[in-house]
Amino acid sequence: MNEINDILNDITCQTIAMYGNNISEKMVANFRKYLEDIVLFDIIRCDSDALSFYSVGREVSKNIRIALIASGISRDGMIPFGECYRPVKTSVKKHDYYFAKRATRENDADRFKSFKLNVMSLMDEYREQPEKLDLLQFLSLGLSQNERNCGYVEDKESVIEFCESELQTMWMIRKKYLEENGLKNSLEYSICSEIFQRPLAKHYPLATSLALCEMAMTDEFVRTNGLESLNQEYIEYVLRNIKAAKITDYDIISKYEGRFRDIISPKKGMLDNIAKLVKVPKRETNKD
Repeated sequence: MNEINDILNDITCQTIAMYGNNISEKMVANFRKYLEDIVLFDIIRCDSDALSFYSVGREVSKNIRIALIASGISRDGMIPFGECYRPVKTSVKKHDYYFAKRATRENDADRFKSFKLNVMSLMDEYREQPEKLDLLQFLSLGLSQNERNCGYVEDKESVIEFCESELQTMWMIRKKYLEENGLKNSLEYSICSEIFQRPLAKHYPLATSLALCEMAMTDEFVRTNGLESLNQEYIEYVLRNIKAAKITDYDIISKYEGRFRDIISPKKGMLDNIAKLVKVPKRETNKD
């Protein structure tokens, strides 16, 4: 097993020992997923020649903080008083880069199964009912295409160029639909424009991708089903991803968070117990 996997498992086990019965198996699985995602991202973008995991007092390294917040284990990304992570620092070697590239391909395959089939299926459904669109799948495929365009996920199939064309056609149809229905200023329109603008070659970490998708989804959902259909668990999930995403992508997330909060603001009575997540924290400067 690659050393990176060993480290990820070790940090996850330390987290389990730290929080004990206060966290669920789902939280642990999500913690591991978010932690792996940001670590693979750091390796592939060659931001540093080393990976560091640590705590200083209640504060932890950026990678652990993202996973703690996004998984719901820690609201503010800080650990309990008296607890600590054993510091781990390892140099990033060439084989770690190849491991990270392989892992991203495997994760992408698990998430999207067949990129080609998903695009074709979505396009067929959309042609039959142009007013309807599986927005989450549409945005996810758009983000996946961006990852291929920038080489984050390497895909040599020539059919990917065809999928790119199909996705852009679908966005033009959706764009026209939103404009004709007076929704050009909607949050969905803005986020879709962000993801489907060309040329674009960018990968967003998992928390950022989910935050963008779910903010757009919430806009569409409330417009279609009414605000009363939103539930607290879902809003908490979106807000966790927003807060975690701002650690790496403050500029892009901050453009949309205020508008998202405006959409859910009539539900404030239900959201009293997650007020800290609703607040927009000051921009943080990360040293690691």
